Amino acid sequence: MTSFLRQFKSNNRNSISRKNRGFTLTEVLVSGGMFSMVMAGVAQIMTGSLAASSATAQRQQIESAINNNIQYIHQANIQLAEELNSNAALLTEACTDPTVFLADELEDPSSPAYVAAPLAHGESSPQAINRSIYVDPSLGLTQVVYQFEGPEQNVETEQRVVDLFPQFIAQCPLSQLSRETDDTSTNITPSRPSTTTSTTTCRGYC
Repeated sequence: MTSFLRQFKSNNRNSISRKNRGFTLTEVLVSGGMFSMVMAGVAQIMTGSLAASSATAQRQQIESAINNNIQYIHQANIQLAEELNSNAALLTEACTDPTVFLADELEDPSSPAYVAAPLAHGESSPQAINRSIYVDPSLGLTQVVYQFEGPEQNVETEQRVVDLFPQFIAQCPLSQLSRETDDTSTNITPSRPSTTTSTTTCRGYC
C-alpha cells in the first residue's frame, strides 16, 4: 500500500510538472507559422478588395464626367440652333458645312456653344479623359470621341463615341443643303466610321 501511494505521488508530481512547463519551442514555431499564413491570406484578400473598390470609384468618376459632358454637348447643340435662328448671316455660313461648323463651335472658347473637355475628379486640366471631335460630312454627323485608360488591371483603353446631328440644319435652305450634299458625295473623307459606339482593349481576360 505504501508503495502504491509513493507511485501515485510521483505520477502526480510529474503531471503537475508537465502542466507548468508550458509550450515547447517546436509548438511555438508551428503555431506562429500557421498564424502567419492565415494573416497573409487575410491581408491579400483585404488588399484585393481595396484595389477593386478604388478602381470602381475611379470608373464611376470617369463615367460620370463623360456623361455630364455629353449632356452639355447636347444642350450646346440646341442652344446653337437657337442662336443661329436670329442670325441669318451666321446661319448661312453654318449651312455651308454644318458638321464642321458644329465641331468648331463646340471647341471654340469664344462660342456660346463651347463645351470644355471633361475633367475627372480633382483634375485642373484634362488628363484621364481624352476628348476628340471629328466630322463625317457623308453622313451629316459630328462625332465626339472620349478615350480613357480603364482603371481595372485587365482593361487598357476604352472609348465612347457620340454621334451628333446639327440641330440647326432644319433652318438651312434646301438649295444650300443640296449643293453641300453634291460636293461631299464626290469627295467623301470621313475621319472615323460612325457605327462604333464603344470599344474596349483588354490586357488579359475581360
